[in-house]
Amino acid sequence: MANMVFGNSENLRFIEGLIDSNKLAHAYLLVGHTGSGKKTMCRHIATRLSSESIKYDPSLLQRIVDGTCPDIKTIKREDGKKSIGVDVIRRTIEDTSMTPFELDFKMYIFEEADCMTVQAQNSLLKVIEEPPANVYFMLLTANPSALITTVRSRVQTIKMQVFSRDEIKSYMTENRLFGIATDNQREFAVNFSGGAIGKAKSLLSDGDKDYKAYICAKKIVDIQCRKGVGGTLLGIIKEVKGFVGTGDKRGQFNLLLTYLFSAYRELLSLKISDDYTSVFFSKQESDLFISQMTTESIQQSVNVITTLQKDSAFNYNITAAYNVLSIGLWEAA
Repeated sequence: MANMVFGNSENLRFIEGLIDSNKLAHAYLLVGHTGSGKKTMCRHIATRLSSESIKYDPSLLQRIVDGTCPDIKTIKREDGKKSIGVDVIRRTIEDTSMTPFELDFKMYIFEEADCMTVQAQNSLLKVIEEPPANVYFMLLTANPSALITTVRSRVQTIKMQVFSRDEIKSYMTENRLFGIATDNQREFAVNFSGGAIGKAKSLLSDGDKDYKAYICAKKIVDIQCRKGVGGTLLGIIKEVKGFVGTGDKRGQFNLLLTYLFSAYRELLSLKISDDYTSVFFSKQESDLFISQMTTESIQQSVNVITTLQKDSAFNYNITAAYNVLSIGLWEAA
């Protein structure tokens, strides 16, 4: 059976050894950035557990891979919700008692397991401590510390492999995943992948909005640094308004805040350490920007952004928000 997981050789040897010896645990915590292959690893485990069934029904493999097998269920936040509540977990626990439809086991994949409320985690803990037969719980997260200690202590942890930029670039090139992206867009996707191939793919597959947000953030920092020598408040306002545009203005604005935060966080790191390697800026850009901006002005810019990010939880006026952002960054320069 083909291996659908790229890299992660140590994890695969560990998991497959457990499956072959019939010692697979009932609950695992898969840790890694978005796009690191956590869900793919779960589906790989499911196919290995189903190897005999697949021999009799080859189409079962595709249903497992594309997520349509009824015995492998994904639990995630409901639309409009910021967390996974206890009611969702209770329904999941009730479902574990149901007989599988196609497989001889059931698997529950918890996306963003760290988004479960404490009450939800405690509810899940009870079934993890006394699991039904032939039921597997897969908790996926990029932030394991957000899970309560008792949950973490009851599951086995698998840390997904973090790939180098060269490994990601090589994989993307060999599998023709760069598509029609320009050289700059390719470099952006690799640099901002966080070592996760899936993240690099998503940065290119979802249009070019992330790339445009990245470019917009760089232009805003450049305008700040040119305050008094060509840079203007109007220039920042035009960049913000131009990017936010039409459509999902709130989503676009929040995306811009994310990239601006990354930009200033990197400038702070460059100010503090000579050993820090820039990802957001070229060497020429970073040298110029840290020479033009004081630590205090960078920190003030960060404060403006974090305040707006906190306010984004509320129904604020988007026009007022990007004016607050523009004026705040201009005053910080």
